[in-house]
Amino acid sequence: VYSCPAQEDTSTRPGDVNCDGEVRIDDVVLLCRFIAEDKAVSTQGRLNADCDGIAGITSDDVTKILRVLAGLE
Repeated sequence: VYSCPAQEDTSTRPGDVNCDGEVRIDDVVLLCRFIAEDKAVSTQGRLNADCDGIAGITSDDVTKILRVLAGLE
Protein backbone atom coordinates (compact mmCIF):
# COMPACT_ATOMS: atom_id res chain seq x y z
CA VAL A 1 0.00 0.00 0.00
CA TYR A 2 1.34 3.38 -0.97
CA SER A 3 0.93 6.08 1.60
CA CYS A 4 1.90 9.70 1.71
CA PRO A 5 4.32 11.02 4.30
CA ALA A 6 3.01 11.32 7.86
CA GLN A 7 2.83 15.08 7.46
CA GLU A 8 -0.17 14.99 5.16
CA ASP A 9 -1.66 18.38 4.52
CA THR A 10 -4.76 19.68 2.81
CA SER A 11 -2.91 21.04 -0.22
CA THR A 12 -2.67 18.88 -3.29
CA ARG A 13 0.07 18.17 -5.77
CA PRO A 14 -1.83 17.50 -9.00
CA GLY A 15 -0.77 14.18 -10.46
CA ASP A 16 1.44 13.10 -7.56
CA VAL A 17 -0.61 10.00 -6.78
CA ASN A 18 2.09 8.24 -4.74
CA CYS A 19 2.95 11.47 -2.87
CA ASP A 20 6.69 11.34 -3.48
CA GLY A 21 6.89 15.01 -4.48
CA GLU A 22 7.22 14.32 -8.20
CA VAL A 23 4.87 13.49 -11.06
CA ARG A 24 6.18 10.51 -12.98
CA ILE A 25 4.95 7.44 -14.83
CA ASP A 26 4.68 5.47 -11.58
CA ASP A 27 1.91 7.87 -10.56
CA VAL A 28 0.02 6.87 -13.70
CA VAL A 29 0.48 3.18 -12.97
CA LEU A 30 -0.76 3.61 -9.40
CA LEU A 31 -3.76 5.65 -10.56
CA CYS A 32 -4.67 3.00 -13.13
CA ARG A 33 -4.51 0.37 -10.38
CA PHE A 34 -6.80 2.49 -8.23
CA ILE A 35 -9.31 2.96 -11.04
CA ALA A 36 -9.24 -0.80 -11.56
CA GLU A 37 -10.46 -1.19 -7.95
CA ASP A 38 -7.06 -1.67 -6.30
CA LYS A 39 -7.50 0.70 -3.37
CA ALA A 40 -3.76 0.97 -2.60
CA VAL A 41 -3.78 4.78 -2.83
CA SER A 42 -3.73 6.91 0.32
CA THR A 43 -6.25 9.65 1.01
CA GLN A 44 -3.73 12.34 0.03
CA GLY A 45 -2.81 10.39 -3.09
CA ARG A 46 -6.50 10.31 -4.11
CA LEU A 47 -6.71 14.08 -3.61
CA ASN A 48 -3.63 14.52 -5.80
CA ALA A 49 -4.93 12.06 -8.39
CA ASP A 50 -8.06 14.09 -9.10
CA CYS A 51 -6.18 16.56 -11.29
CA ASP A 52 -8.17 17.08 -14.51
CA GLY A 53 -10.36 19.85 -13.12
CA ILE A 54 -13.47 17.67 -12.96
CA ALA A 55 -14.51 16.21 -9.61
CA GLY A 56 -13.97 12.47 -9.32
CA ILE A 57 -11.14 10.14 -10.23
CA THR A 58 -11.45 8.72 -13.74
CA SER A 59 -9.30 7.73 -16.68
CA ASP A 60 -9.39 11.41 -17.67
CA ASP A 61 -7.06 12.06 -14.72
CA VAL A 62 -4.69 9.43 -16.12
CA THR A 63 -4.77 11.18 -19.48
CA LYS A 64 -4.07 14.54 -17.83
CA ILE A 65 -1.00 13.20 -16.01
CA LEU A 66 0.30 11.51 -19.16
CA ARG A 67 -0.14 14.76 -21.15
CA VAL A 68 1.83 16.65 -18.48
CA LEU A 69 4.58 14.03 -18.50
CA ALA A 70 4.74 14.20 -22.30
CA GLY A 71 5.14 17.98 -22.14
CA LEU A 72 1.83 18.63 -23.86
CA GLU A 73 0.48 20.69 -20.97
